[in-house]
Amino acid sequence: MLERLPCGQRAAADRATAVQIATVQYKAGRQDLLWVSNLQADEITTEGAPIKLRSLQRVNRIALYLALGGGFDTGTDPR
Repeated sequence: MLERLPCGQRAAADRATAVQIATVQYKAGRQDLLWVSNLQADEITTEGAPIKLRSLQRVNRIALYLALGGGFDTGTDPR
């Protein structure tokens, strides 16, 4: 999973660059707005992948901690 995070971040950066290029091409009249908006939608989807990976990584760490006998002490007296 750790190997996938940098790849996802690079993919998100590449998509952002593609959207910038597409926007320039749209302004120059070489592409239509639908093409640009499709690239923007892909960019948003690609940006979500690293976020999901980091979230999954944290959930797995908590699950491991609990499986190894860890607990959450709230610091309050249960009486």
